Amino acid sequence: MGLLNIFKRKDDFNSQASSYLSEAKELADILNVANDPNEYFKAYNELIEILHKLISFENHVKFKGKMPSEILDDVLDQKEISINNLINRYWIFCCNHSSSTPPYDRFHKSLEKYQNHLSATNISLYKSKAASIPNDNTDKEISRKDMERYNRRPYQMCDMIYYEGKALMLLNTNNQFQALQDICSMNTLMQAAKEYAEITDDLFICTEEIKFDFNIVDKGKPYQRTEYYTYIECTPFTPKMKDAKYPYCLHFATENLNKYQPDENYFGRIYYMQDGNIGKSEIVYWIKHKMYVFYFGMIGSTLTIKKVETNTSDGNRKILYKMP
Repeated sequence: MGLLNIFKRKDDFNSQASSYLSEAKELADILNVANDPNEYFKAYNELIEILHKLISFENHVKFKGKMPSEILDDVLDQKEISINNLINRYWIFCCNHSSSTPPYDRFHKSLEKYQNHLSATNISLYKSKAASIPNDNTDKEISRKDMERYNRRPYQMCDMIYYEGKALMLLNTNNQFQALQDICSMNTLMQAAKEYAEITDDLFICTEEIKFDFNIVDKGKPYQRTEYYTYIECTPFTPKMKDAKYPYCLHFATENLNKYQPDENYFGRIYYMQDGNIGKSEIVYWIKHKMYVFYFGMIGSTLTIKKVETNTSDGNRKILYKMP
């Protein structure tokens, strides 16, 4: 072997890079359609590995379009949204395919082992899906009478709808006003919490952007679904049919909730206690690909910050502040 043979020729670099690019495309296609968490995360890890290999060719090969390092940044930035899409696909799969394993166990356990890959938003989504699977104690629909047992209600009772195992109440004009007031109070709490977490980004939910209507998304069965943005979830009972600690939960969101990589996106949940007062909340501020999640809860009779999280460059979670 001649000494010059230890150096790869340009066409060798091009051939190897082309092979890696083809493999990366196949893996990316799997991520877009996989409805099995095991298949998805195997492909994800392999894609990251291939992109790192391609980055080593950047000084030797002329790439068309984005450089591999830029593609890697995009993959990491889009990880949370991509996993949310996986969760929605897997949810549909579990609900529409018979199995000896109950849907809850199958759905929850399959995702639980990938906790390290999941952001706070991913975890919130899959837990909310899992919680909506009916159990043996919820064989009847929740009625207005069930909710009206709580005398001190934060919202006027309206007709309810039933969706994915949940009892929802859309908001009339008076209830919309109450919801916006409570969202404003979250903004106020968040400004104080920013100091604890040492956040300098300008975070503020504009109440004019809160979306109260809903969209129908029809991609053909079983992918037809309704997208609700802001509504009340009614949960008067615990799984053991006792009075719930938080019978009302306000889910709110802006129009960007389901858009791909929006510059700004704000959503969250506000939980109300039996006396009608706010007992806890989880508020997500997404701004320029940076996510902040604020967790508020009761200390004595005061609603205060419990924890603040953000997303890291690799898509994992990082705690910025946690109450001692």
